[in-house]
Amino acid sequence: MDNTRGVTLIELLMVIAIISMLIFLISVSTATPMDRSILESAANMIAQDIRLTQQLAVSREDTYFFEIHIMDNYYQIRSQSTGIYKKEYLHDSISISLIGFENPYTGSHKDLKVLRYTSAGTPSTTGTITLKKGNLFKQITVMVGTGRVKID
Repeated sequence: MDNTRGVTLIELLMVIAIISMLIFLISVSTATPMDRSILESAANMIAQDIRLTQQLAVSREDTYFFEIHIMDNYYQIRSQSTGIYKKEYLHDSISISLIGFENPYTGSHKDLKVLRYTSAGTPSTTGTITLKKGNLFKQITVMVGTGRVKID
């Protein structure tokens, strides 16, 4: 008598269910690398440009401003004496929130938040920029006194 058994319908359905769940989990986890990449790229670009603002203030012995417009999703580097040095727009799907930056303007520029660097390289204030894309977020922190920039 032969003791070999075939695969039952229930066993086959269980294997298909397990494979389906694994495929679903893999497809969910790979759906966000583009979002993560866009967010990390924006955070790195902002951090580098904050550092550039500080470096320009020291090397050119002038006051430089790093200004972020929350509603229009852009930031700019501006000199007190020569005007706009650089202006960058962020990806449309990224939202910005700020804690601790100056808000010296009124009227049409009321949404413009400012980080000012003196010619000594010290920031006027410090704060945190939070970038959000979907359920992902990155924080860029400007440290007290030194103006050091850190991405979390």
